[in-house]
Amino acid sequence: MNRWNQHTLFRLLVFYVLGILLQLNLNRQISIHYSIFPVLFFLILVSQIFITRSKIYKLRWLPGILLAMIMVATGFEYSRMYDKRNNPLHLLHSYTGTEPLLVQIKWQPEIRANSYKALAEIIAIESDSSWVKATGNALLYFPKESNEERIAYGDKLIVYASLREPDPPANPHEFDYRRFLHLKNIQYQGFVRSNEWVTLGNNYGNPVIMFALKLRKGFINIFENQGISGRNFAVVTALVLGMDDYLDNDTRKEFSSAGAIHILCVSGLHVGVIYMVLNAMLFFLKRNKYAQVLRSIILLSGIWFYAMLTGLAPAVLRAATMFSFVIIGTGIKRKAGVFNSLTVSAFLLLLFNPFLIYNVGFQLSYAAVIAIVAIQPTIYQLWRPKNKIADNIWGIITVSVAAQLGTAPLGLFYFHQFPNYFIITNLIAIPLATLILYAGFLSVIFSSLTIVAKWITWFLTLMLKVLNQSVTFIDNLPYSVTTGLFINLAETLILFLIIFAVFRAFLSRKPIFLHFSLLLLILFAVSGTIKQYQRSTQKRLTVYSINRYSVVDLIAGRNSILLADSLVLKDPASIEFQVSNHHVHKGINQEQIITFNDCFFKEQALSENIPAKINCPLIQFDNRHILLVDKNLPTWNGDSAYNLDLLILIDNNNDAERILTNFKCTHVVISSKVSPRVVQIWKEKCTEAGISCHAVKEQGAFIWDL
Repeated sequence: MNRWNQHTLFRLLVFYVLGILLQLNLNRQISIHYSIFPVLFFLILVSQIFITRSKIYKLRWLPGILLAMIMVATGFEYSRMYDKRNNPLHLLHSYTGTEPLLVQIKWQPEIRANSYKALAEIIAIESDSSWVKATGNALLYFPKESNEERIAYGDKLIVYASLREPDPPANPHEFDYRRFLHLKNIQYQGFVRSNEWVTLGNNYGNPVIMFALKLRKGFINIFENQGISGRNFAVVTALVLGMDDYLDNDTRKEFSSAGAIHILCVSGLHVGVIYMVLNAMLFFLKRNKYAQVLRSIILLSGIWFYAMLTGLAPAVLRAATMFSFVIIGTGIKRKAGVFNSLTVSAFLLLLFNPFLIYNVGFQLSYAAVIAIVAIQPTIYQLWRPKNKIADNIWGIITVSVAAQLGTAPLGLFYFHQFPNYFIITNLIAIPLATLILYAGFLSVIFSSLTIVAKWITWFLTLMLKVLNQSVTFIDNLPYSVTTGLFINLAETLILFLIIFAVFRAFLSRKPIFLHFSLLLLILFAVSGTIKQYQRSTQKRLTVYSINRYSVVDLIAGRNSILLADSLVLKDPASIEFQVSNHHVHKGINQEQIITFNDCFFKEQALSENIPAKINCPLIQFDNRHILLVDKNLPTWNGDSAYNLDLLILIDNNNDAERILTNFKCTHVVISSKVSPRVVQIWKEKCTEAGISCHAVKEQGAFIWDL
């Protein structure tokens, strides 16, 4: 039998996913009439009967095509119904921003730097002094002055704060937070002050989730009482319990650059460790089918107990579901069981939440596991060391390489970086993470035995210190991470196809796969060459929309001059979030930052690769004349007005009429630093003078390609 015929469910999953993708990228109001489903099923039945009776087997593909159409339609329509915005009771259809809302907290509030973040489900909205049923989800931010214990999972609150929809991205290639929340079915967010909410009741949540959160809180208290603190506490709660609330940005960055960020997210690695330990302990339950059933039940119970312990977070649910079907498939000894089990688990999760297909964690989880299952055994067979220690090291290396092959295209696409020392990192981090996981459990189990708990805690703390110091050391090594690697969606798919073709060529020894991989490599190289040429010839001026700041970006080739307020340099997160992604997409490898204070006091020395001359308030860029206007009135003593290509208002200056008289231009750009009152003055004067006016705070970043 053709091996492809063993994976019927996978083929159905592909078409189901295609339907989801079509719906998410088309108008959400487009729907498929329900009558299409019985019609297609009837056509399948008729075609199957016709083929069987007429024995025209050349038409055997017809029922398959019809079934594929059903799966596409199912994915399309189900994802449309899953989108809460299509519900007639959704808040979008009735909320003006002033009505009180009845909400229920859907998850334990997360600890942030200055606030607590809670996911809330909208239950009702007040209308004409009565409560009307409503639906929707919102992110609520409570000030740190509020007592965290007052807000918990399952609480019902009346919220008087004004909620709003997240803003769309205002800058080129900026992270689309609005779409990110939409894919979590969250449509509103708002800051709720201490006097803008009241509690109606507690413990309305799911009892299983409440028990899981209580269990997790008990673990946290034990770790705190044992004296684990600081970065060690942040890492142990993330690694053992899946809580990233206590991780600071520096820790995240170091683990990410070193290639160890996966151990801080409870997922396949952690559930896999639990699975391997339990599987090894239950070695004696493999003698007959009844023992196998008992073994599978114990394994499933252990994995889901751990999932409960970590708070039943989405990433853990993915991993637990994946391993559950692997256990079931292995237990019933089905051929191709692992791959089919992964397919079933993905199908189940996407039936539960079709939007998961766009979840980066979901994609990385399945890409890594599929690569490990498909590729790792082949790599492992290349060398079979006789020494046990060498064999274990080789096993970790092969798993790391396989997982990296499966996830590298996605990592480049989403994060634009590659950890160069990932093998070294995993050789250190995976054994340490395993020991920390074991020690974390043992410290809780023996917490009541003071002497035993003390020694376990000492060992746990030592392992945490070694892990943290190792990650820091690797992160500080030269060339530990390659950044600025931008590939588009087409190139990502090509990379996956190259990996698949090379692997198939190695296994089958068939030249066709080698030829296919070479063709793909040429295609990838051509795409990269075109991209490099476009980058080398690009010239662009951008005025970014960054709240309270003025930031002007001059891009020429792969070089950038960033003109910004001095305060921006004290808030690097703004540059990182608003500007860096744009620079990555544009291939910028040399960046020069100049403050407006320096710019206005002296002429700036620039790179030879930048066709610009900066002597503020005037800038010459690619033979275009640009005027920067701050609080001071720019002077011009000529007999006639100075001709400009562009005027940029970078600070509050309301003398628009005089400036526009002395300087003639066709375009005016107003930065985000300018107050609404001054913006209005300039817009009125520009309208009177017939000048195009772009206020970046209202209209988003101004982009001028030269």
